[in-house]
Amino acid sequence: MSATAGSAINQPRSHELLRQQIKQQIEQYLAEGGQIRRLAAPEFQPQRSVSVRGTLAMD
Repeated sequence: MSATAGSAINQPRSHELLRQQIKQQIEQYLAEGGQIRRLAAPEFQPQRSVSVRGTLAMD
C-alpha cells in the first residue's frame, strides 16, 4: 500500500471539513460581537408531491 493511500483514510471527509469551516466562521463572528437572533430550519411541506424517474427528480 502506498503512503498516499494510507493517509487518505486519516483525512476528514469533505462534509466534515465543511462543517469545521462553518463552525470556525460562526465562532469568529460571535467573538467579534456578532449576534444570531434566529436560525432557519427546513420546512415540512406535506402537500408537495415529488416523483423520481431514473436519476431525474421531477417537481
